[in-house]
Amino acid sequence: MWYTKLIYLVLLIIGLFFSVLYEGIFSMLLLGVLILLPLTQLWLVHHVRRRLSISLSLAQTEMGRGIPQKLYCTMQNKSHFPLNYCHVTLDLQQVATKETEQLELQLPLQGNFAATVSFQFAAMHCGKLKISVKKCRIADYFHLFSCSVRKCTAAEGIVVPSEQAGSLSMPNLQRSEMEDSVNYDPNRPGDDNTELFGIREFRDTDNPKRIHWKRSSREETLFVKEYSRPLEKQCAIWIDRTQTKAMQITGAKVDAQMEAAHALACILMRQQVPVVLFWNTEQGTQHETIETPEQLQRCMVQVLESPIPTESTGFQPVSEPATYAELFCITHAAELDTNAYRRTAEQILVLSTDETVLQQAAVFPISMETLLETLAAVCNPGTERSV
Repeated sequence: MWYTKLIYLVLLIIGLFFSVLYEGIFSMLLLGVLILLPLTQLWLVHHVRRRLSISLSLAQTEMGRGIPQKLYCTMQNKSHFPLNYCHVTLDLQQVATKETEQLELQLPLQGNFAATVSFQFAAMHCGKLKISVKKCRIADYFHLFSCSVRKCTAAEGIVVPSEQAGSLSMPNLQRSEMEDSVNYDPNRPGDDNTELFGIREFRDTDNPKRIHWKRSSREETLFVKEYSRPLEKQCAIWIDRTQTKAMQITGAKVDAQMEAAHALACILMRQQVPVVLFWNTEQGTQHETIETPEQLQRCMVQVLESPIPTESTGFQPVSEPATYAELFCITHAAELDTNAYRRTAEQILVLSTDETVLQQAAVFPISMETLLETLAAVCNPGTERSV
């Protein structure tokens, strides 16, 4: 833009000399035009700036990592004057790690008109994503003056893990009931006749041996007993989101933690193993029982939306003694004391995203497929494991 100002300055000097050397209406008109032209352009730019607004919106506020998404940038010019230059720089910032990417847009503005431009982008890291206008500058037709537009709105979204489990499985973790459990499923009947679930009217498919004769004789209608169902052995996934000041948390580490948890939950759900997902926030430990992919998706959003704790709150199980067949601890810490978890699960598997642990164990590699294959290989019943 500096070269247009230089050209104008040269023209203005020529006009001044011309008006001095040649007296007449033409020379005065030329000088007047050269003086008024930038003044009108300056007024035009500031007039349009006050009537120009920019808004951002996402086609989906919940998006998968690495999956192309559409971002809409709507520019509304409420003035009657057009401009041929508008340059917009957008910031895509990961809220947790402060990592940013930039998108740029340049287009002309028509008078009294609104235009929507769509971008296609793929978020590279999991977590909260904030998209804002870092800079928007408009200029006059001669590029003599420019100014920034302030009426800009931002857009926010959540980037959730993408499916990484594929066809991997953990054959040693299968659905099984805890026959000696004193806790029973409050929602489903079973075959444990030591505890009564309820009484209902007889159906043609019911076993006659379960008829409740006292109730049937009193009501003059056949009723049957429904027995209770012992709670099944569950697997717990503990997402330790603690980020202390000493930790250097990057977007890649957040991806590894969240996608490992997501992939483990997908594998266990396919094998019909009950899964409880735990995560910590500033307010304490939260948990959610996962049974369907939709529940897992909603749970991932809750995890990523919750504030990140700066101090470890520790794993707080739903009940004791141990009700979990396997406890997967996924943490950013280099070390995790598992002594406090001994009563919560039969086996414990600790995974860390810390670089020192990676170099020593190489169990948390860059390839998520390799990670899950490793998990499938080591996830066997036995003694406590810490990897």
